[in-house]
Amino acid sequence: MSKIFVSYRRGGSAEGYSMTLARDLAERFGADSVFRDVQNLGIGSFHDQIEKAARSCKAMVVVIGERWVERSGELADPKDWVRREIGIALERGIPVIPVLVGGVTPRELAKLRLPPPLDELMEQQILVFSPHHWTADVDALAAQLDRLRGLRLRRGGRSGGARIPPGPMRWLLFGGVGLMFVTCQLLGF
Repeated sequence: MSKIFVSYRRGGSAEGYSMTLARDLAERFGADSVFRDVQNLGIGSFHDQIEKAARSCKAMVVVIGERWVERSGELADPKDWVRREIGIALERGIPVIPVLVGGVTPRELAKLRLPPPLDELMEQQILVFSPHHWTADVDALAAQLDRLRGLRLRRGGRSGGARIPPGPMRWLLFGGVGLMFVTCQLLGF
């Protein structure tokens, strides 16, 4: 069973960031060590599979983007999957690591009124990931996860190079490269 559970709210930038983060953590810890619903669900009841993964993981990484914040009211519903995943992890007392992406700030998160037991999420150490230093952010998270019992980085388990995370920064980067190319063409380089 996977040791790191990546929780996220579908839609918005967090979905792409969670996919990239799950891939990068899998490179560091091994593919079987990371659970992200879309990538790991098999045939059968997804309810049972998600609950089993949440009940057996060693740590949960909660990827929080703008849609998570915008739709935080849905967390009041006990049937909401994000609430259920996080609630199981908090109930078990395992490390729950909120990772803010897509420009979400700790201040925005602090303004939310989360229902119990999710209000405990605000007591966890919050990490803020940026596309500008994505690899360093993932390496720092991986180093913290490596200290947990039952989780070990693989040898050479670092990505070794910068990744272009999904979302607006990808288009900004591609646009900048394109603009540089056109400028060079116009100047005769």
